[in-house]
Parts: sequence; C-alpha cells; structure tokens
Amino acid sequence: MKRFAICIAAACLLLTLLVPAGFAAEAGTDTPARRCGENLTWTLEGNTLTISGSGEMDDFSEGAPWSDSREDIHTVVLSGGVTSVGAGAFDGYENLTAVDFGDSLKEIGEKAFYACEGLTKISLPASFRRFGPSCFEGCTNLTEVYCSGGMPSFNANCLWNGSDIVIYCPVDNVWPEQYVEELETNFHGRLQVYTANGTDPYQFSTETQAASTPTTQPTTEPTTQPTTEPTTEPTTAPTTEPTTVPTTQAPTTQATEVPTLPTPEVESHSEKSPVMGILIGVLIVSGTLSLLLIGLLIYRSKRGGGDYDE
Repeated sequence: MKRFAICIAAACLLLTLLVPAGFAAEAGTDTPARRCGENLTWTLEGNTLTISGSGEMDDFSEGAPWSDSREDIHTVVLSGGVTSVGAGAFDGYENLTAVDFGDSLKEIGEKAFYACEGLTKISLPASFRRFGPSCFEGCTNLTEVYCSGGMPSFNANCLWNGSDIVIYCPVDNVWPEQYVEELETNFHGRLQVYTANGTDPYQFSTETQAASTPTTQPTTEPTTQPTTEPTTEPTTAPTTEPTTVPTTQAPTTQATEVPTLPTPEVESHSEKSPVMGILIGVLIVSGTLSLLLIGLLIYRSKRGGGDYDE
C-alpha cells in the first residue's frame, strides 16, 4: 500500500512539472502568423498598427487583415525595410491621423489611404518614387506633403482632396521646372510645389493662385473633379538633378528640417494564453493530490509503528 501511494504522489508531482511545458508549446504552435506580405508582419497594440519586416506589402482588394479594427487604428508605423503600402490597405480609415512611413518606402498603392479624412500632413522619405492612383484622394484635410527626395511619379487623382495642397521638395534637390509646371496645371491651381523652407522657386504665367497664399481656399472652385490627372508626367523620378538652380531659389542656408511624424511609444503587454485557465486548474488539482497522499503516508507510518510496539 505504501509503495502504491508513493507511486501516485510521484506521478502527481511529475504531472505538475510536465503539464505547463506541454501546454506552452501547444499554445505557441496554435498562434497564427499575422502576415501582410512575403516578409512582412503586423501587430496592433492599442491604437497603433505596426508593420515590420522588409519588402513589399500585399495588395488588398477585399480589405486588409486588420480591417476589423479600422475604427481603433489612429497611427500606422512602418518599421524596418517596408518598401510599399498595398492597394486598399487603409481605404476609408477615418480615424487614422498619423503615419510614419519609415525610411525605405518607394511606392503607395492605389487607394491605399482613400478618404482618410483624419490626415493633415505626411512626410515621405528620400527613397519614395510613386503615388499610386487615388492613393490620397478624398483626404479632405490633407494640406501638406513633405518629400525628402527627387520628384516622384504622380498618378491619376493621387492627391485630389477637394481643396489646396502644398508639396515641399528638398532645397538641395529642386524638382525640374517643366514637370512641376505640368503638375500644377493638371491640378487646376490647387496644388503648389515649394521648397522645404517655404519659398516658391517656380513662377509660371499660367498659375491661377498667388504664390504667397498656397493654403488659402480659392474664391471659386471647379464644379467637377478632373477626370484624369497628369497624363504625360515622368513615370519614374528624374535620375539627374537640374544643372542650374532657379535664380529665385531661397537662401543658400540649410533648410529647416522637415517635421517628421513622431513614432509613438508602443505599450508592451503579454497576450493571455487561451489555455491559462486549464493550466492553473491542473496545477491546483495536482498539488492538492500530492499533499493528500503525503499526509496519508505519514498517518499510516505512525499507525504501523504503534502496532509493532504492542
């Protein structure tokens, strides 16, 4: 009997040690990978969606994998070497107010930020090369776009917000005048290109607005949206910088640094495992059985010793 009880107690103790490791391993294998590209993953903590990894993001014709939380997403952070924002990734995210594009972005896909009315300004890295069709269309409060590199490609209605918008290019890499003139013309005077220090090196006779008031709403607006944006723009950014700088360019001092969107702190908190309840229950039962069996052994030992003395 004593041997049987000892075996039971040992089994309970062994179960207490082995069960937690087994459940932890199983919980880890059941956790699905949150992928949004071949080498990209995403996490949502609080109101911040963080996309990490390297390479291109998938396009989403039926909504991104985080679309069920669209109302909760206020900030998007591209971390690591993310090179693109997929088509439709944040289509209609009205509560989105800030995007950190990182330093590797090359392209923003079609309707990626369509009708994101919470955006007021964006800052794009020097690597950026292409605005996809309608990528920021309907962003009615977006008025400032900061570009740190050469002139990108502007596709149909990519920045049509219904009001004025100003694009700031680098002071030390002023964009080609012929392409800027065509761009401003095709946006019917609602888009202006300035250098990062706020000066206008482009003076065109066809400009319909005063250069000194780029963000002022025009007194008369076109009654219909243009059906197409620039049709003969360069499809890739200029590979060489202009050989001459316009005489009206701003002072030669370094331009004030373009404001960048802050990278929000991400609160770290562990996810609760769905098996924690079962694990705690098993531990309690195993511990209780062990204590009962040890007590039984002590009792029987004392009782047996008394019988022998008699």
